[in-house]
Amino acid sequence: MLATDEDEADWAQVEDDVRSPAYVRRAFRKGVLVGCGTGLLGIVALVLIALVALGVMIETGLVPDSMAVRGEDLPASALTFLAEAGLLEEQEQVLYYYCDGLVSFGEGGNLFTDRRVISYWEEGEELFVEQATYSEISAIEPIYDDSLFANSQVWVERASGEAFQLIVSNEDDLDEEFVELLIETWTAKR
Repeated sequence: MLATDEDEADWAQVEDDVRSPAYVRRAFRKGVLVGCGTGLLGIVALVLIALVALGVMIETGLVPDSMAVRGEDLPASALTFLAEAGLLEEQEQVLYYYCDGLVSFGEGGNLFTDRRVISYWEEGEELFVEQATYSEISAIEPIYDDSLFANSQVWVERASGEAFQLIVSNEDDLDEEFVELLIETWTAKR
């Protein structure tokens, strides 16, 4: 089959379009925009998957919640950690708990039970504990902080003059509920 003048003209037009700088710029921009859009969509999808996974892990008790938790709502994994670490005595009931760890209950926590107030934290491989029974406590002083991503502090002073600090998330104003129940329990049990 022989090429006609019309076919040669069509081919010349295609070659001109492919080689023209305008064609190359348009093709490049289109490719970059499609690539950026696809990359951005992938990042958004990964963030959403990570958030859903974190929510599931918090709800199932695999990782600590970001806010204070009433004792009756404490996940079994937290209670197991507290018992295995020797932080709870037999039949001792947790009334309120806040874990300041990001991925494990062992990183640090603050709680009060029907018997005492406890703060613990991990440094390296060692677990440090401050605690006082209600009869040993002479004062409880909260310092509320309502800033975003901040924690309130609760100073527990022993009759000996020594003091230690509890940290409680201010999320959903549960720090105020934590302190109110702590003072109420201390007043009733000292």
